[in-house]
Amino acid sequence: ALEDDGRQIATAINATPLGLHPDEPLPISNERFHGCKAALDLVYVPGETQWCHALRARSIRVADGRLALVGQGLRAFHRFFPDVDPPREVMRAAVEQALSR
Repeated sequence: ALEDDGRQIATAINATPLGLHPDEPLPISNERFHGCKAALDLVYVPGETQWCHALRARSIRVADGRLALVGQGLRAFHRFFPDVDPPREVMRAAVEQALSR
């Protein structure tokens, strides 16, 4: 992690809990995204975080933490059942269903 020194960024990652609640400030100010091409918000909420929404409005490619959550689940499954292929698509669909509310 780097302290915000005002330099232009090409990729941004939110690895803070900011975004779990809609009244929280954005993890990185929108003014910092001139030239940014992609962002990853490790927070996942039903719908999408305010930060993801703001980035999409600026035509920045963004993903939220759903894929990371599925990846963590796959690793945990494999740890308990090392000889069984984890049901990746079932797990992904379960996350999508749980967060579609």
